[in-house]
Amino acid sequence: MNKSLALIILLIATAANAKSIYEPADCRTTGASKEIKIYVKGIPYQLGDSSKICDRNYSFIDSGDGSTIILAGPNSDELGINAQNEIYFASFGSRKAINIGSIPVRSDFIENKTFRDIAQIGGSLFETIYIINEDKLTIAYPSYELIFSDEQCIYKNESSKNCSQLKGTYKNPICAWQSGERKILANNDRCKDLRDNIDSRPRK
Repeated sequence: MNKSLALIILLIATAANAKSIYEPADCRTTGASKEIKIYVKGIPYQLGDSSKICDRNYSFIDSGDGSTIILAGPNSDELGINAQNEIYFASFGSRKAINIGSIPVRSDFIENKTFRDIAQIGGSLFETIYIINEDKLTIAYPSYELIFSDEQCIYKNESSKNCSQLKGTYKNPICAWQSGERKILANNDRCKDLRDNIDSRPRK
């Protein structure tokens, strides 16, 4: 991807997240070893990953329980539509933040150590929920899909043996969730956030 376009995408995502509860963190190099420390409200944290340098945007989230979440954004070589924020987690009282995984830059922090990513692939919007559980980053099950411009084979429920071809449109989208290789029909209330997202998009 053209780096200028990628930078625009990243700035849009950063601007959107700036309206949330992300706060800037200060990256400083210490000593001849060029080891970096991330300062959060004046308190230094050592990153568990020694390969990082101050060539990226660092921010943090106060999770509300005394633990700290530090996000390391992509550097100039990592820009793109699938750019990732690496997640570092420091438990209460610890000054060492360990790398627990990564999430897309476009993800929003919603509550209780939980992030939501909404991505469009073809004629569907996909929701992925990331949860920090102690010192692990996990994906909530199930993940939901809102089909708004496609026809797919959907099972009525988990016990169904055959699927039906269902077509989703902007006016009448279909909510589904993935169970192995099968897509199962879900109540539309489960896709409310995805529905709100397509309602804000230009109609075709």
